[in-house]
Amino acid sequence: MPLPVEEVKAQVPLVDVVSAAVRLQPSGRYLKGLCPFHEEKTPSFFVFPERGTWRCFGCGRGGDVISFAMERDQATFVEAVGALAREAGIVVSPQEERKRSRLQLLGQVNQEAAEFYHRLLKESPEAKAAREYLAERDISQETIARFMLGFAPSSYGIVRSHLVSLGFAPEDLLQVGLLRQGDREPYDYFRNRIMFPIRDARGRFCGFGARTLSAEIQPKYLNTPQTPLFDKSGLLYGLDLAQQPIRERKQCIVVEGYTDVLMAHQHGETNVVASMGTALTEKHVRAVKGLTTNLVLALDPDAAGSAATLRGLEVARRAFDRVDARVSLGDVMRLESTLAADIRIAVLPEGKDPDELLRADRDAWRQRIESAEPFVDYAFRFIAREHNLNSTQGKRAAVQALAPLITDVADPVARQHYLKRLGQVLDLGIQSEVLMNLMHAQRPARRTARTARRKDEEDPAKNGPAQAGDRLEEYLLGLLIVHPQTHALAADVIDAEDFHQPLHRQAFAHLAAAGNGQAAADDAAEDNVRGLLDRLRQAGSHQPRIDEAHLNPTVVAAALRLKQRNLQEENADLQLLLANERNDREQPLGTQIREEVRRIGEQLRRINRALKQTSFIRTP
Repeated sequence: MPLPVEEVKAQVPLVDVVSAAVRLQPSGRYLKGLCPFHEEKTPSFFVFPERGTWRCFGCGRGGDVISFAMERDQATFVEAVGALAREAGIVVSPQEERKRSRLQLLGQVNQEAAEFYHRLLKESPEAKAAREYLAERDISQETIARFMLGFAPSSYGIVRSHLVSLGFAPEDLLQVGLLRQGDREPYDYFRNRIMFPIRDARGRFCGFGARTLSAEIQPKYLNTPQTPLFDKSGLLYGLDLAQQPIRERKQCIVVEGYTDVLMAHQHGETNVVASMGTALTEKHVRAVKGLTTNLVLALDPDAAGSAATLRGLEVARRAFDRVDARVSLGDVMRLESTLAADIRIAVLPEGKDPDELLRADRDAWRQRIESAEPFVDYAFRFIAREHNLNSTQGKRAAVQALAPLITDVADPVARQHYLKRLGQVLDLGIQSEVLMNLMHAQRPARRTARTARRKDEEDPAKNGPAQAGDRLEEYLLGLLIVHPQTHALAADVIDAEDFHQPLHRQAFAHLAAAGNGQAAADDAAEDNVRGLLDRLRQAGSHQPRIDEAHLNPTVVAAALRLKQRNLQEENADLQLLLANERNDREQPLGTQIREEVRRIGEQLRRINRALKQTSFIRTP
């Protein structure tokens, strides 16, 4: 039985949930207050009881009661629905309760293990080398306690024996990665290593990182394998302790290693997290973008670190939200999708990682962070080293690499600066607006809406039968599953966030990732996603065939209607605000709302013109 999403939304009033965290003041047909997700002095957080939605014009967040619970608790969709259901006394399925109880049990296993490792580090004679190593790295006792560092002895069974004595089964220890199955019996996975407990944003113990104390034992660093709790691609080390400082400082600094985070926090740089030696992923960025849109990458300065920084930059650009901005091209104005974030690169001294720089000179670290360069400047330097800019091929490669970065710059003055700089560096001898048109022509189709949020975190098992208002969503998905070659056309108009139903968002994301309808259904990890795609494929096979001349226009029209629907709903919220804010024309918020209304009005007019000019089969 799926989670009771609609029942939760019907029985858990949004106003009640928000009022527990925000002091709301009635104002006409809506309520307003100070946003709980960012600092502000003037209320920009609004609740619309009639529609069951909320929105903050300061930080851009919004949604329904489930979205609010997700932001409030830093929870996944499944966790938020379950929490709201329990608060309202709604009974969830026995299967979901068992799953939740199982995950809680596994979390307790990890917590008990972390406490045991921590005790061994403090008390065990065998941990002397570990204590000496940490002292040599200038890691204080306070830091050791705050991060609960530990020690795994060389024994093959001490952790297993301890946890089994507490009542946990060996199967539990195997599932969380603390044991590995041997020929005869399970044995301790971590041995003779310093242990770094890894917690999620809510402070729950998910797994461990472990550093060897012997050159003969490889690899140097060992992580918990993939488990129901531990996903290295989605966890950031130190985020549980860093999230409040990130909010307060309005900046998140990403480093690579455990000791980089330890030393940063020890020196008061508490808005620092680590990607744990892996490449930055979209899941990592989504974990912090709810806290800040200012990201600084401070990775190792060697060649590999530079390449990793550029990859992390590309990932961050994909994961952060986008906004429409007017771009001037001579006498022509064009609407472009630009990045709604400030991403910078802190270039560290050669041969110094963040840990070493902080220990040697904290002021030098601060100077590097404060002078972190915009991502386009970093890309210019990196690409100039990687390509032969004296050759036609090298110039073409540089333009292709820098085009999407420059067009992401929202500030028109800065954008013109970078265009002129690109023309000078490449000795192109053409005007910036000509270069901008050339770059735009070479760019692949790109999404113009916000990047889909939580597409890997939302469990699609919540959706019951499609509601009447979702027929358009299913119609469009049906077209895409039967005609996967048209997905790029739809993706240039909408993204997964434009679908109201989480299951539909998941399906659209799977189609985008697979690039092939059949593969998307076959590879979908969740049964409900696979079932939806299979059902839509079967339904589509029985529909009248759309001739080639009408196929692409019909897909584009369906996507435009979906975007139109969402913009109309957003406009209704804004008009409601304006109706009650007539006396606040001089207030910054009133100005911002009117600008939003104007922007949405322009988008709706463009959509209406496009629909009138497009020949397509009638959509729902």
